[in-house]
Amino acid sequence: MFGRLLGTLLGFAAGRILGAVLGFLLGYWVDMIANERGQSARQQGSKHKPSSHYREADIYEFFGVSSGVSDRELKKAYHQKMKQCHPDRLPSDASKELKEKAKQAAQEVQDLYDRLRKLRRQKGTGE
Repeated sequence: MFGRLLGTLLGFAAGRILGAVLGFLLGYWVDMIANERGQSARQQGSKHKPSSHYREADIYEFFGVSSGVSDRELKKAYHQKMKQCHPDRLPSDASKELKEKAKQAAQEVQDLYDRLRKLRRQKGTGE
């Protein structure tokens, strides 16, 4: 919107109708590019945030440990989960789609582990 307004004002400052129209079109084009860049940045920023809807008890259950587990045992459970889903563990001839799913699963495991560690630090039960 700002680009269209600026383009129109510059066109009128030139004193010609054609200049105003060209300025408006130029501004419209600038706005369109800015919106596309903003949307792609927002999409990239929100790719890996689904772990926020899990409760703490669900995360412990996901890792297969109890809430009273030590940090060492929690880390061991985390490493076991990562071994199961890490994309580098796939065969070299695996499809790109399968590798992308494994990458997303590994990211989800990482997000859950980071969230659980943060919760444990806040409560004073971890590290």
